[in-house]
Amino acid sequence: MNRRMLRTVIVLFLGSAFAASSESQQKSQDQSSAGNIPSRVSVGSNMVLVPVVVAGKHGKHIVGLTANDFELREDGKIRKISNFEEVVADVTPVKSAAPAPGSFTNEISAAHPKKLEIILVDLLNTPFSERAEARKGLLKFLSQSADPDTLMALMVLSSNQLTMVHNFSESPSVLVDAIQKLQAPVGSHDSPTLNTNGGNVNAEAKQLSTILAGEAANPELPSFGILKLHEDQAKADVSQQDQEGLMTLEAMQQIAQYFTALPGRKSLLWASTGFRFNSVTPWMSRSSNPYDWQHTVRMLQNANIAVYPVDLSGVGLAGQGDLTSHGKIRMTTMGQLSDPLVANHQTMEFAADSTGGKALYNSNNTAELLQEARQDSAEYYMLSFYAGSKEKDGWHKLSVRVDQEGARVRARSGYLFVRPDHVAKSSRQADELMALASALPSTALPLRGQWQQVERAGDKRKAHFSVFLLPGGVAIENGQINVDFLIAAFNLKGKEVARIGQNVERNLAADAVAQIKSEGIGYANALSLAPGEYDVHFVVRDNLTGRLGSISTLVAVR
Repeated sequence: MNRRMLRTVIVLFLGSAFAASSESQQKSQDQSSAGNIPSRVSVGSNMVLVPVVVAGKHGKHIVGLTANDFELREDGKIRKISNFEEVVADVTPVKSAAPAPGSFTNEISAAHPKKLEIILVDLLNTPFSERAEARKGLLKFLSQSADPDTLMALMVLSSNQLTMVHNFSESPSVLVDAIQKLQAPVGSHDSPTLNTNGGNVNAEAKQLSTILAGEAANPELPSFGILKLHEDQAKADVSQQDQEGLMTLEAMQQIAQYFTALPGRKSLLWASTGFRFNSVTPWMSRSSNPYDWQHTVRMLQNANIAVYPVDLSGVGLAGQGDLTSHGKIRMTTMGQLSDPLVANHQTMEFAADSTGGKALYNSNNTAELLQEARQDSAEYYMLSFYAGSKEKDGWHKLSVRVDQEGARVRARSGYLFVRPDHVAKSSRQADELMALASALPSTALPLRGQWQQVERAGDKRKAHFSVFLLPGGVAIENGQINVDFLIAAFNLKGKEVARIGQNVERNLAADAVAQIKSEGIGYANALSLAPGEYDVHFVVRDNLTGRLGSISTLVAVR
């Protein structure tokens, strides 16, 4: 790296070899200012993807349909299907990239759609006591959920964290075996009897045991903090339950950001007793900010995740507190009488309907829904249409009809259109801060990075790094790029000790655009740190598309 780059510290560079001279950059900028702006290269085309599940009378996927068998409407108007595909997902294991020492990446290696089941056990909103009936109900749900023929991820949402118990990159048989170890009723006294020397199976079994016993999560397993973006306002005018509802949406946003890069339709089994729908909708008080629900739904749709809420009161948790007390009527914050159970089910219905899933409540037959969720992600049709130029943001209704006798069709009820340049800067920063606070990577924008030289700077050190965005990752519109970089270093106690924030917005000449298309784009900078070990979080956001990438990595500074 040349001296000029060291003096300016912040450098934008091109090329997969992490090398470009400052002089050539300046030349490109001068050409750009002279009016040498290329035509549009990469922009959002307003192409809307619509996954559609089509099943026969017995619930099995109907094969061999063509685009001519489908009628797709947007806001009541028939739309021409631009692309059509019948998708058959597989369960080939997904491998995360293994970077070389000193390097890091958030890339996921998967080219074909996967049959994936994401299980979210929601203890934040679910009354969960030490009663054996509650533990049996949750264990029953988990045992029915585990399928050795389906890639699975198991997450637990508690009062202050989202914990990963089983990742989709691990063999599903590990989770199946771990759950089988716990078929007998368990309690906190049972945990020591587990054999903790048997590898991943025993580690996951031990973690599940603590969850079922109502104990704290195992600190040795990865946990991802829930950033309460609206905490100050929430304390002023909404209840604790409203805060928990918002935290649940933020957890779903983190899950969506993590699974975005994994191809295919994913099923999210949300095991919960839910929260009041009207606590996070536009006609209420502060938590009524429609951004919360809209943003969550948009993220889930972008990640191709369909939500399948399962009311745990139907699998052994009935009668566990106010939320599952069927006959109790209480006053809502609007001053209207409402059955809290009905309000919670409205939330579940909305989450399922808007993402193309299905809600299960007032039923103890979870096995049927679980099988349906697996089948939905294994075989389906992917339709797409061009929505045209839209100046007005908002919700657009979708309806799909299939010309096939006895066919049962399930698809998203609509989609939310928001032009990237209409996203408020505060909302953009909120997404970045959430990604910064979480160790769960965001994968929509693939990135690679590497640590470089460390130089003395008094009693501190300058730790240089480079972050590289892969070809095709960053959008270019009328020769312009607009990217945010946010990097923060935390000591091993979790305290933030350094932060860098930079927006890179530039007009590029034609040769620079061509090089970005073929080789990608990079960013170089340095953190000023005292000698020690740090957990460093990198967040990158493409503001022309809204795509976000993030990764965390440990570094030792000597």
